[in-house]
Amino acid sequence: MKDYIYLDEDLLNSNLAQLQRGLPTHSQVEDSTGTNKFSNSSSSNAKGIDNFFGFGPQLLKQNGEIDGFEMTSSQKEVLNSVFHDYAVDLLLESIPEYERFITDAQDAEEGDFVYIKDKFLIYDFNHLSKVLDINEIKPFVGADTSAGKNIKDLSKELQKIQSKVKNPTNEQKAEIENMKTIINGLKAAEESNKKGIENIELIKKFADYSNNLFSQTTLIRVNSGLVYAKKDCFRNSIEQISMLTDSKRNITIFGTVSAIKEKTHQNDSMASLKTEDIYAIPSIINDLMLSSFNILKEKDRLIKPIAIFFE
Repeated sequence: MKDYIYLDEDLLNSNLAQLQRGLPTHSQVEDSTGTNKFSNSSSSNAKGIDNFFGFGPQLLKQNGEIDGFEMTSSQKEVLNSVFHDYAVDLLLESIPEYERFITDAQDAEEGDFVYIKDKFLIYDFNHLSKVLDINEIKPFVGADTSAGKNIKDLSKELQKIQSKVKNPTNEQKAEIENMKTIINGLKAAEESNKKGIENIELIKKFADYSNNLFSQTTLIRVNSGLVYAKKDCFRNSIEQISMLTDSKRNITIFGTVSAIKEKTHQNDSMASLKTEDIYAIPSIINDLMLSSFNILKEKDRLIKPIAIFFE
């Protein structure tokens, strides 16, 4: 069984149509009662679909035509999901007959179909930007705004004691040393919190800018590959998807290699840029942003996914 979290139906249909010489198609008309009337046709033999839809109304005739029938919106949605889920299996069965089919990204060339099972990391910059709202998370990351006041108050109290006591007793010495320890501890905590907040603010700026660059894209990192997925093709919300990073299961990526990142652009790439190289600026900026956080690496395969799922 496949637990689909992503399916690019347009890409799926395009590849299947090319390999199978056509796809079943349908049109619909919604009447005033909210019922959808379907009229379907097919330009091919639609391998395997008759058997798959053998239950209930027979949707596909032997000659490739489908009877008109009525369905509610919810029934239509379920049928579409079932059809496209099964179409993934049809495409997987068809590819080895016509195209290179690779299960290790490192072995893939541009244009190859890949079927990769691997550990994964998910990057959605819009969600990351929202999560890192510094004003909202300060109370939860130890950013105690009263720490500075406590340090000042204790420091003043320590100065008073030291100015009044010229020859402190052993007990007074112990009290003074204890106050110094507390003050030093508060200062260390304050500095640590400050650095933590600075790191969050830096990552927040990265997330904000990256969200501008990849506003319609969620990135998934696998071994030797970076998957760029359309946000509107996910079947789960980004909040649900972000929870998958705790999964111990390998994710399965089925798609095509669109490019190979032979090398990532370095920080001096912009300085050496020529006027005629203006076309390369988006690629350079993308590289700088992603490689600086190890999201993109040299020799990575850039993968355009057709389907993403767990098995």
